[in-house]
Amino acid sequence: MQFIMIILIQLVTIVDTGTAYAELTWTRYFHKQANTEFPYIMASGVAVDAQDNVWISSTNTGTLDAFPPYLPSGVFMFDGETWTQYTEKDGLASNDIYTMTSSPSGAIWCGSQYGFSMFDGETWNSWINNYNVYNIKAIAFDNSGNGWIGHANGLIKYNVSDGTFTDLGDMNGSLRHVDAIAIDKRSNVWIGSANGLYKIEGDEAVQLLDNYHVTSIAIDSDGKIWAGIYCGGVKIFNGDIWTSLTLNDGYYSYDIRVLKIDTNDKKWIGTRGGFYIIDNDSKIFYDFNNSPMTTSQTIGIAFDSLNRKWVLTSYELYLIEDGVTAVNESRPHISFPKINSSFPNPFNLSTTIEFTLPFKSVANLSIYNITGQKVRILVSEPMTAGLHSISWDGKSDSGQALSSDVYIARISMGDKVFARSMVLVK
Repeated sequence: MQFIMIILIQLVTIVDTGTAYAELTWTRYFHKQANTEFPYIMASGVAVDAQDNVWISSTNTGTLDAFPPYLPSGVFMFDGETWTQYTEKDGLASNDIYTMTSSPSGAIWCGSQYGFSMFDGETWNSWINNYNVYNIKAIAFDNSGNGWIGHANGLIKYNVSDGTFTDLGDMNGSLRHVDAIAIDKRSNVWIGSANGLYKIEGDEAVQLLDNYHVTSIAIDSDGKIWAGIYCGGVKIFNGDIWTSLTLNDGYYSYDIRVLKIDTNDKKWIGTRGGFYIIDNDSKIFYDFNNSPMTTSQTIGIAFDSLNRKWVLTSYELYLIEDGVTAVNESRPHISFPKINSSFPNPFNLSTTIEFTLPFKSVANLSIYNITGQKVRILVSEPMTAGLHSISWDGKSDSGQALSSDVYIARISMGDKVFARSMVLVK
């Protein structure tokens, strides 16, 4: 196993805890201060993993002594109490991270100038100077758990079934400088680039929006495509026609940096000057005039399992909640299903899978083979919170004894998924 050197940061600067603005409660976790060693830090993104840990990435070179309030280089994981820093010494492909996201299995994926990295909870694995990659700025995962990695020279597909990569190239020159990837419920892959918006259809990239630099993509509950444009506002595609959010509609901050849609179908749009929340026909814009933000450039937005928002500016990280009830604890509420263990593993006749549920809800626990095919449904029903266990006899839903191989136990509650591998040996 690769040696991981982690550095723990015991103290966190938290100010303005419980400050309410327009029915939102803001908790600030670090902030800009004058006359420090680093006058400008380019934080690059924020993500939340399956355990509700919050991850911050940076494209700036710095040292640990600068934090808090500043982000040094690399990535940082916040478990609610402690910040942990990871750098090239720990296995990152680079200390300058351009994009970061969490996979369905809970792994953290990072893209940088010359490579990409994946953290499985214990070990960093990195691929450097592979597949002609350069400037990786977009990573997304489809409904099967396959990864799509966009970079300046095209697209790479990660095959979750066997852990391999397929270089798709630039698809006859169509895909260059990929900045955004989104995948809809039908597993259609949408690509945003410096040349426009594309939809992947087989081996081709079909262009649907030309002459716009698409920096972000999100898909709402109706299947509409929301495309954030560099210095161009937002374009919305309903499958037939495009509409726009323009200056004439009162959108006066036009340089879109990030676009996210939460489980209530609210649109969160980060810009150079602040961020919008769009709810049906209403909208509100937040900047330093009507919020605790001291720097308004919004470059990252992520949602946790409670649908709370983590908003990142160049210098600040905020936890934002609906309502005016103040946050009384600095630790985020962990809310995710988890497979604790399977014993024995490897197993011959049967194994017992132990799992934890954070609250009463419908739980789905299934077994998949190594190619991603579902072979057995163990649980699909409402269950109480707490510790549970169930045995699996190594058979499929039809009662067929399965062959020796690696199998994946996968539990989900809503959009939160946790997976663990098991080995069946006959």
